[in-house]
Amino acid sequence: MVACSVFERTGGEGDCPIFFLIQQVKGIKLYESMKHFCRIISYLLAVTFFAAVISGHSDAASSSDALSALKTWLTGDYTQRPSITQQPFSSQPLTKEEADSARQLLLNDHFERKKTELASEWQNKTMQSGTFRMKFDYRTFGQKPVGGRSLFISMHGGGNAPAATNDEQWENQITLYRPPEGIYLSPRAPTDTWNMWFQDNVDPLFKKIIQAAVVFLDVNPNRVYLMGYSAGGDGAYQMGPRMADYWAAAAAMAGHPNEASPLNLRNIGFTVHVGELDDAYDRNTVALEWKRKLDSLRNLDPEGYVHEVRVHAGLPHWMNLEDSVAIPWMMRFTRNTTPDRLVWKQSDVPCTTFYWLSVPSSSARKNNEMVVQRSDQEITIDRFSGVKMVTLYFNDSLLDMEREVRVRSNEKILFTGMIPRTIGTMYTTLAARSDRDMVFDGQLTVDLARGTVPVASRRQKGLMDHQFTITINGKPTTLNYPISRRSTTVSIYAPDGRLLFTGPLRAGPSCRGDIPVHHRRGCLIIRLDDGVREATFRTVRGGY
Repeated sequence: MVACSVFERTGGEGDCPIFFLIQQVKGIKLYESMKHFCRIISYLLAVTFFAAVISGHSDAASSSDALSALKTWLTGDYTQRPSITQQPFSSQPLTKEEADSARQLLLNDHFERKKTELASEWQNKTMQSGTFRMKFDYRTFGQKPVGGRSLFISMHGGGNAPAATNDEQWENQITLYRPPEGIYLSPRAPTDTWNMWFQDNVDPLFKKIIQAAVVFLDVNPNRVYLMGYSAGGDGAYQMGPRMADYWAAAAAMAGHPNEASPLNLRNIGFTVHVGELDDAYDRNTVALEWKRKLDSLRNLDPEGYVHEVRVHAGLPHWMNLEDSVAIPWMMRFTRNTTPDRLVWKQSDVPCTTFYWLSVPSSSARKNNEMVVQRSDQEITIDRFSGVKMVTLYFNDSLLDMEREVRVRSNEKILFTGMIPRTIGTMYTTLAARSDRDMVFDGQLTVDLARGTVPVASRRQKGLMDHQFTITINGKPTTLNYPISRRSTTVSIYAPDGRLLFTGPLRAGPSCRGDIPVHHRRGCLIIRLDDGVREATFRTVRGGY
C-alpha cells in the first residue's frame, strides 16, 4: 500500500506492484475501484504515521517535563516539600535513560539528608529507634576496595544476665575477630534478655547501622555480613533468615536456632560452627539437624542454599577461634539484590518487604509463606499461604522493562503488559530501605485471587469520603472524570499517598455484581489495608 503512494506522486502506474497486478485483470471498473481503494489506504497510513510521530514527541516532552519538575521539587527545603506521590510528575512514565537520571537525583538528595539525620548518632556511636538504644564500636582493616568496604556486624554473647556481664561480653566481641578487609563492627544488644538479638527492636537498629556505615565509611551495601557467638550465634540463626535481603552471608557460632526456619536463606551464604562437646541446649546436635535441613533444601534447589556446617572436634563452647575461618568463607559472597527465585517465610517478627516483593501488613503474619520466581519476562507465584495481595517491584536488573511482563499463579494469568518506570516508585522504594541498590523503577500489585489491581467509580457507600487520587497522563483528576481507554497512563493513590497502581488503561474482563455484564466493562478491585473498604474502577466506552 505504501508503494501506491508513489503511484499518486509520480503518476506512474508501473511504480506500484498492486497496480501492476490490477493491469492484468480485465475490466475498467475493477481497475478504477482498486485505484480509489489504494488512495484511501494510503491516506489512512499517512495519518496514522504522523499521529504516531506527534504522540512520540508528546510523550518525550512529558518525560522531560517530569525530570524538570523533579529537579524543581528537590531544590526546596525537604521538610517543606509537598508529598511527592501527589505530584503529577511522579507517575509519568520514563525512558530507561530518564529513569537513570531521576534515580541519581533522588540518591544524591536522599543520602545528603541521611548524613545530617544520622550524624549525631554515628558520632556518639549509639543508634536509637523508639525507646531502644544500640551502642556500637568498630575497627577498620585492610585497604578499601574500589566498590567500597565490607561490613561485618558481630553480635556478642551473654543474654539473660546483668547488664555488666553483657557489657563485658560486648567489650570482648569488639576485638574478637580480624577480617582481612572491611569494617568490623560490634553492637551492644539493646536489652539484656535471653533473646536480646532477635526481638523486634533489633531490625530497625541494624538497618540504621548499615545506612550510616554506607554514608560515613563508604561501605558497599552488597558486602554486609552478619555473625555472632553464643547468644550472638542465636541471633545469627534468627536474623540471618529474617533480614536475608540485607546480607551477603551470615555465620552462627556456638548458637541455637530456637524456632527459626532456614527457608529464607535461599539467596545468601550461611555457615554454622559449633564445638563437638558443646551440648548445652543441644547446640551440637541442633547444628547437625540444620545441616540436614540445608542439605535437603540444596538438593531440591541446587542454585540456592549455599552453606557450610562445621563441628569442631574435641572442643566445647569456646572454639579457640577455630571458627574464624567463617570470615573468609563469607567473603566469597556478594549480595544479589534481584534473585530469580525468592522463598519468603514470615517469622514471629513479620516483615512487609523482602527483596523485590511487598505485602500489606494484614498479610505479614507468622508462618505466611510465598515462593516466587522469574524466568525471562515471566513472574510465577509458585506457592503462597496467608497472602491475598502482593506488590512486585521491577528494574532492569530483574528483567527487561522495555518488553511486556507476564505474571501467573497456579496456571492463571494475573497480568500481561508493560510496567512503566516512574519517579514515584523510585522514591518510595528508596525511602523505604535507604538502599541504593534496592531502588526499583516500576511496580505492580496483584490480587492473587482475582488478578491485577490496576482503575474509577464508586462501589461501596462512603468511598468518596476516602479521597482516592487519580492522575491521567500525569495530570490530577477525580473519580468521575471521563477518560478514553486509549489514555497513556492511569495512576491511583490511596488517601495516605500510597501508589496503588500505575500503568496503561486496558479493557478487562466484565464486572460482576452491580454492573451489567453486557456492558463489557473492564474491572479492577483495590482493597485498603484494613481489608474492609474497597473500590471498583471500571473502564467503559468513552470513560468510566
